[in-house]
Amino acid sequence: MVRLLGNKGFLLTIVIIIIASILRLWYLDHPDTIADENGYIDDAYRLLNNDPYISIRHHPFKHPEGSQGHPFLAQILTVGIYKVSGVSNYSSRLPYALSGILTVVVLLLFFKGIPRRTMMLSALFLAISPFAVRFSRLVHLDAISVLWYTLLGATMWNYYLTKNRLYLILGGVSCALAISTKLNGIIILLFALILFILQSKQLTISPIVSYLKLNFYNILFFILPALFVTLLLNDPGAYLDGVIHPAPVYKMTSLDFWRGALYSLPFWAKAMFYLLSPIVLITWITSLYFLFKEKGYFKRFLLTWQAITISFFVFHRPGLSGEHGLIPAIPPITIGVAYFISKFNFSKLLIFLIVISALPFTFFYGIFFKPLPYRPDTYYANRTISDTFYLDVVKKVNSLAKPNSNVYLLPQTGYPIFSLRKDLHWNYYEPEKSDLFVVSDPSLLPTNVYFSHVEFLSGFEDGETISRFVVVKAN
Repeated sequence: MVRLLGNKGFLLTIVIIIIASILRLWYLDHPDTIADENGYIDDAYRLLNNDPYISIRHHPFKHPEGSQGHPFLAQILTVGIYKVSGVSNYSSRLPYALSGILTVVVLLLFFKGIPRRTMMLSALFLAISPFAVRFSRLVHLDAISVLWYTLLGATMWNYYLTKNRLYLILGGVSCALAISTKLNGIIILLFALILFILQSKQLTISPIVSYLKLNFYNILFFILPALFVTLLLNDPGAYLDGVIHPAPVYKMTSLDFWRGALYSLPFWAKAMFYLLSPIVLITWITSLYFLFKEKGYFKRFLLTWQAITISFFVFHRPGLSGEHGLIPAIPPITIGVAYFISKFNFSKLLIFLIVISALPFTFFYGIFFKPLPYRPDTYYANRTISDTFYLDVVKKVNSLAKPNSNVYLLPQTGYPIFSLRKDLHWNYYEPEKSDLFVVSDPSLLPTNVYFSHVEFLSGFEDGETISRFVVVKAN
């Protein structure tokens, strides 16, 4: 690798990977998990324990009518992490953080024929991107999908340069992994097909048809691996069941999916302003004008990649899936920005200004600052690394509880239950059989019982003060 990149390039590559790793792995168990994360964590935890009551998405034709097939690759990867490092907030988020780091590595090492400086810059911008940092630290499927989309972009670009069919096979596998992570990965097939079409010398109907006929076997080299891996990692019956018996809620969701794009644009403008950072947003918009004036396949490739991945973002209306829908678009955006500024003689100054202006947004809105300026104070997704009240309560229980104790939790919501010691058992309905109590009000404690230890824990989270009494029953 040193021979390929040179001493300076190798050193810069290592530095960028270290920066990306620190920003994504540091205090990864903070904050408390949010509602969007808990569903995927619960699925993975149940899958680990072979729980027969795992999400109905995993069992076609074995549940009440009304469901939707759903990929499970992210949960399978999480189970692999659980088996190695145990179950915790940290291990639950680790596959997503590692995917963010590997996406940076793909930009650094996997693209052929693009100036090394351009890819170094794009990887640096991705490493410190507030958007990428924030959502690589949470359990969101898009944080894994972006790795597969970026690999697909790299393989399709490398195939264009080399005409090596191995890249088509790798591209098909990448596409299958994207579909197996999140269903909207199916749209990425459109990306691959368009890239095939754009390799035609003339973009009119007859030359395109002739080109596709000429490349029929090449397309099979892409489609067949994609189909094989998709069938290997998914349960086709679940998807068929979801199509035949869709739940009413999903019908409404599909309607909102398309309708939401029409009225959520002001929200997305604010989100992009703060989570891309203003100077990156302005530079990216300027780079689009520059790219439209360019000629050649690279222009068509990059604009297509941006358009397809931004389409995911546009239809993630507020309240449906959230801002993390933009994550897949960040790599092509950073490549466009890096390609644009590398054209200037004073590009070093521009690079310095972009990095310096983006870093405060990375730390304020990517990690620390609360609340996000475009969300209400009480919105749970505003949690940052200081918001660990529920995790702290569980740690306190672990330190106070005697072996094989029964823990009474009321209310029971919000806690990372999987972080309880393995010898502990929790409930919310049998106080008389419990040895340790975590309650929001002393009136919830059983009467005629003596206690040996009482602690009061208080914190501020989601715009309100939360308190719990941790009480140990006397022998």
